[in-house]
Parts: sequence; C-alpha cells; structure tokens
Amino acid sequence: MSEFFLFVYLLEIGNISLLTTFVREFCGIGSFVDMDIPQELIDDKSMVFTFGPTGFFGYSPAGPPSGRSLLWWSNWETPAVPDRTAIDTADIKRQLIERHGTWADPIIQDILQNVTVDSIYPIWTTPDLPHWGETGAVLIGDAAHALQPTTGQGSSQALEDSQTLALLLAHYLPRAEDPNDELTTADAIKLTAKGLYEIRRPRVARIKARGRTLDKTKKSVNIVLEYSLYAFMWLLTNVPALGKLALRKVSLRSFADYGRQTGSW
Repeated sequence: MSEFFLFVYLLEIGNISLLTTFVREFCGIGSFVDMDIPQELIDDKSMVFTFGPTGFFGYSPAGPPSGRSLLWWSNWETPAVPDRTAIDTADIKRQLIERHGTWADPIIQDILQNVTVDSIYPIWTTPDLPHWGETGAVLIGDAAHALQPTTGQGSSQALEDSQTLALLLAHYLPRAEDPNDELTTADAIKLTAKGLYEIRRPRVARIKARGRTLDKTKKSVNIVLEYSLYAFMWLLTNVPALGKLALRKVSLRSFADYGRQTGSW
C-alpha cells in the first residue's frame, strides 16, 4: 500500500480504523511448470478452469509450445495472512494433493507431480467506506472498492469510475465557470465527488456481493452445493440467457436518473 494512498485515505476518510481490510481465508497460489504443452491447449488456445467438491484448479500455456512452460493456479487455505518470507511449500503441496490428487484430469495430475510453489498471493478487499472523497481528493478503482478476483471486475469498475467522474466534472465545472451561476469550483468538486459515490457505490456493492457468492466455488463444499455448482455451470455454458439471469445482471444507474432524483439537471 503506497504512502500516497495512505495520505489521501487519511485526508479524505479521516478514520484509520476503516483502513483495516478483510482477508479471506485462502490465498492465491500458482507458478510455472516445465512440461510439454498439451496439444488440446495448443489447438484451442484455451485456459482451463476445473471446479470440483474441493475447490478449483486452473492452467494455461505460458508461452509458445517450444517454451515448455505451463502456468497453473489454485488456492491455499490458511486461517491467517501468511508470512511471504517463510513460505511452507511442503504444506502447500500437501494441500494441493489432498484437494486435487483424485481429480480425473491427467494434466492436473502431471502438474501436481512436478509443481513447485515460490509465491503466494493473499486476497484482500477494501471495506465499505462512508464516502470516496469530500475535500478535493477522490478515491476510485481499487483504492475505493477493491473487489474479489472472482468477479473479474477490478479494471472494469475502475474504468467506469473514471468515466463517471469525468462526466460529472464535465457537467458541474462549466456551471462554476459561468458568471451567472452561483456554483463555485469548490461546490462543483464536492457535488462531483458526492455524485460519483451515489451513482457508483450501489453497483459496486452488488458486484462485491455476487463475488462473495462465487467465492464459495473455490472452497470445499458438500454434495448439495457441489451439484448445484455443476447445474449452474451447465446453465451458464449451455443456456446463456438463464445463466445471466442466475447471475442477476447489474445495471449502471444512468445520469438522467441521478439528475432527476437529486434535481441536479
């Protein structure tokens, strides 16, 4: 976490206790394995994600076939934030074999036999904040709402924040420059920050909640949840419309709706 972020956070939020982030009970792990690239991955140019009763496992080529480098990733369950300077590679490999050693995919079994783990990636999210800035500096993207990797929405939501911020500034700043309008530049910035939070926060909150639901697929589950997961995956891949309905597609609040509700335009 950068010193600049800490400065802006304290300047804008003012409560250091809110900076305590929530770490989930597992870490991301992965590395590269020196082995032949399976032909099906070369033909399909694909990434493989396998979900099962004891979590998930993924792999993909890390370069051209001649490079003999396969990238893999999974999770390592741990009750606390691990010390990156003292990685227990034996325990990580033991967990991987316990969780995935009976899985039918022969590629996963080859990876487990040759795996080495030299990096771990604790997974953090930002706690819900009371605002994203009120005195000139504004937090956007992960600084305001770090999301679970499961959502696949980190960069997308940062871009939506940026666009929303730009459109709000484009609306309010010309008013501040108009001599016939009583709005000051400081007022324009405050209204922009307020509008950004009120427009974007509900959408981000729903995406974060959906991410928590999807996180359950990365852990050991009982047989009911296991087959519910398989049914969901089947719907998602074979009946896209139903899959999207199950995910409860999140829509962005329009500026027109916000303007009407607040009387801003």
